[in-house]
Amino acid sequence: MSSRIYMLIKVFDKEEYVDAFIQKGEMFCRTLGDFKKIIDDYVRGDAYEAVTDWHQPDQITLTFSYKDNDGVEHSFPAEGLGGPVVMQNNGYDFLNLYCMYAVKVPEFEESYETEDERVSVVEKKCHAQRKEHLK
Repeated sequence: MSSRIYMLIKVFDKEEYVDAFIQKGEMFCRTLGDFKKIIDDYVRGDAYEAVTDWHQPDQITLTFSYKDNDGVEHSFPAEGLGGPVVMQNNGYDFLNLYCMYAVKVPEFEESYETEDERVSVVEKKCHAQRKEHLK
């Protein structure tokens, strides 16, 4: 189902940032590293921001190797991983990000004759979108 952007929302942490944006066109932007450190149930922060690779445990072999104090090399496999191996390039953590939210509404192709039919169609479409989003 297609959708269109109804509005864009920019969230500011402080009123002084809002004033600087409106009066001077200045914008405060956090770095990628800052967003990765925010702990707020994934509302704004995301520890998995800018992931470069996801490796599923059943599709990867991971071996740890090291040399001890005597220069002898040791290695052992990592087995029984409980989830994917996530790789990120921390070199991007210093980059500033511009973030905003988009409120999207579904495009409706259905026709209806009464307000009750229209409400029913909208509710069904929204329910289907929510179910699809939660997968």
